[in-house]
Amino acid sequence: MKKGISILAVLLMVLLAGAVSALAEENAGQPVSALIWMDQQNVMLIPGKNRTINVQYDPSVQRAGSVTEWKSSDEQVATVNGFGSITAVGRGKAVITCTVTLNTGDVLRAESAVEVIQPVESIVLEGEGEIQLSFGSEVRTAFRIEPADANRQDLEWTAEDPEVVQADADGTIHGLKAGRTRVTARAADGYGANVTMEVVVSSVEAETQEVTLETPEEVRIPVRLENRADPESGEEWDPAADYQIRLEGRGVRWTTETEGDVTTFVLRPEAMEEETRLIIQDKQFPQFGTEILIHVAESAICDAQKLPVVSAQLLSGTGALTYQLEMTNNADAEIGEVGFLVDYRDQFGDTHYLYSNTDGTLQNYQYVTTFNIQPGETRPLMGRTEAFRSDDLIKEVRLAVYYYRFVETGKKVYIPDSELFWFSTKKGEMPRPEKKDPYLEPEVEITDKAERISYNLYATMCDLYSYAAKPFCRSYHSGKYVAQVGKDGWAEGWGLIPQDVIYGADEWVWEDDPFFLNRALARFYDGEKVTLKVVRNGEEIEIPIEKKKKE
Repeated sequence: MKKGISILAVLLMVLLAGAVSALAEENAGQPVSALIWMDQQNVMLIPGKNRTINVQYDPSVQRAGSVTEWKSSDEQVATVNGFGSITAVGRGKAVITCTVTLNTGDVLRAESAVEVIQPVESIVLEGEGEIQLSFGSEVRTAFRIEPADANRQDLEWTAEDPEVVQADADGTIHGLKAGRTRVTARAADGYGANVTMEVVVSSVEAETQEVTLETPEEVRIPVRLENRADPESGEEWDPAADYQIRLEGRGVRWTTETEGDVTTFVLRPEAMEEETRLIIQDKQFPQFGTEILIHVAESAICDAQKLPVVSAQLLSGTGALTYQLEMTNNADAEIGEVGFLVDYRDQFGDTHYLYSNTDGTLQNYQYVTTFNIQPGETRPLMGRTEAFRSDDLIKEVRLAVYYYRFVETGKKVYIPDSELFWFSTKKGEMPRPEKKDPYLEPEVEITDKAERISYNLYATMCDLYSYAAKPFCRSYHSGKYVAQVGKDGWAEGWGLIPQDVIYGADEWVWEDDPFFLNRALARFYDGEKVTLKVVRNGEEIEIPIEKKKKE
């Protein structure tokens, strides 16, 4: 029996040897290592980290009695133990080799590439705050990788709400519709570094935030507004359904033209205003909107033909410079206030701007009439002025309308290029105004300072504006133009003379406070010392004045 078993064992060994020999013949011409392989062909690690790889065998390989050996091609990069556990040591590349020696003496090999890398430790966004863009636009996110020598610089970008934004692999964020969401960038090396940013997509985008209207022609400002109309409805979209649009100020009139998501605001100058603001605000997202600041240049207002002066004449024999004119309202709205320019040119060629009254009395404010002129109506107006130097020979007088105001809207329209009416005069044609002092001593005690200051001044003055001061009166300041100086008054005692321009007193100047002289003389009347600032023949001088108290 034992002999039979022994014979059977020998037969089995012979058969096994034949199988190995057949296997070797079957794989002839191929690398022996083709019969085994690593379950991880490429391994990426960071210094100090471990990874275990395993050897996979072809089913035909008889592993009984085999011997396995693991080896690293560069232990400065990675080491490996006898169980295939790899430890990353330093940056670089190495090959891990597993050698299996079968009991037949055949040797099988398998290899796996290992790369030890510097991972991304952090992703830093350039700039501060949230990312802002408008719908339909895009912005390239600025960031930096730390450390700068990290092996993999690429990031994976994801949007929390992909309907609001789309994030590309290069960090470009596309605004799809109005809203707020978050976008996260993660390091592609898989070691966890990431950064999350807030992204706001606005529904309003204007090409400009400020515009100046310099001519009467229209100015077109395109503004992109997110169109929320149902495309299947076929109805024309009205921006006012989704956006609140208003105008603050009265300098322009406007209309809109809409095509797609672009609404063009067509602006036309209407009146001089320091600031007019076009404000657009999203009703659904009130935080989204824009303001466009609009300036109207003087040159843009040229509506003189809406209120032309149709006739004008000077009236002689009145004892003062008196004029009469007629104007017609060619506008389609009622006009309730009109401003005038009235000036004269003397024998030296200088032009002087004057106080003037437009109803033949001395009660109205200069240059202004406040009665109404209906559309299509022609109204006669009369005015007079006594505030000019009695020694001047008047050569020419000019009358011109320079603004008007509509009653219903209150809009004020300036006319910088209005038609001018000049009247040439000759000596003897008009009597010169009588020389007189317009102010009298009061018979009763006056307590109000604003009334008290005029008495005892004995001078005739008129406002001299900046546009006439330098070229016409040799003054570099606007202020109070001294036309006449009476006898035995304060003005004569201070040494004021005709053609002086008082442009300030103490800390006040005319440009900042047109009532500076009232305030200064009120101090003077109460016994305080005041210093007048005067231009005389183009030279600035100071005149100290002080009322001496009675002993």
